Amino acid sequence: MVQFIMGHLSADEFTEGPARDLIGVLLEMFQKGTIDRDTLVGGSVGDDIQQLATELLTNKYELSQNWEKKLGITTPGNLDDPEAVALSAIGLLKMDRLKDLIKQAQQDLFNAEQDGADPTPFLEQMSDLQRQRRVLETGSWI
Repeated sequence: MVQFIMGHLSADEFTEGPARDLIGVLLEMFQKGTIDRDTLVGGSVGDDIQQLATELLTNKYELSQNWEKKLGITTPGNLDDPEAVALSAIGLLKMDRLKDLIKQAQQDLFNAEQDGADPTPFLEQMSDLQRQRRVLETGSWI
């Protein structure tokens, strides 16, 4: 599953801090050929990573039909397709990151207009971000 997820996301798409650090540790483990839960929860990787890994490995985050209702993550009817669930979650993560970029680009465009600067590069950036949004919304990124 690590290979599948990281085939669709880069490490910098994860939230900075423990989440991104955990991904780094998981990638190292994956490259060595084994994901060792004991190392993740045993404390040798740092307190923040240990706490996050422990939270993620508890039943609180176990796949369930409620994910779609509560989190917007599509779950197959019989819950036997973890890749489909992962793709749904990845799409939501990518959309959240893209919305943040769009918000920042809108602010940058506003600031440029207020400063009397040429808005062209900001308009081009907004156009590109909107194109990326359409790709995500249609699912053609998969």
